[in-house]
Amino acid sequence: ARALRVRPRRFASPRRRRQSKSKRLQRQLQAARHTSSRNSPLLVYTLRLVALSVKTRKNNDVAIIDVDGRLIHGDPVLLLHESIAAVKEEGIRKIVVNLGKVSYIDTSGLGELIAAFQVMRKAGGDVKLASPTESLKELLHITHLDAVIRIYESELDAVEIGRAHV
Repeated sequence: ARALRVRPRRFASPRRRRQSKSKRLQRQLQAARHTSSRNSPLLVYTLRLVALSVKTRKNNDVAIIDVDGRLIHGDPVLLLHESIAAVKEEGIRKIVVNLGKVSYIDTSGLGELIAAFQVMRKAGGDVKLASPTESLKELLHITHLDAVIRIYESELDAVEIGRAHV
């Protein structure tokens, strides 16, 4: 009798799985950017793979980025970075980041907000934060980011006052 040889299944390591998820996210972002720029100037990115939803809309010369969910290390920060880069590519230099629905933010998320602020300042623009939650306000105060980045109670205030200042 001939013995059957069973080959062990090869499972992707967690690292490979994470890389493929990140690459899949980048491909979806590129596809979303391509289709949204072809159909309309309004960019909308909403991905269900991550703990964050980012929607970008324009109000005259100001881009409003609505962030919903947890702004944490990994794909969520990459999603915010890609949407800010897409706004910059369109030539918009004034950005309002609406943080009203952000439930949690870690150091990577804070770092991305700082990086966006620096990039837009170098390009001659500005980034403003609108309607942060109480815990987020406290975090921005503890880290002294409220002295660097302008924070407004509502999105409307940020857009209106932002037009006058920048």
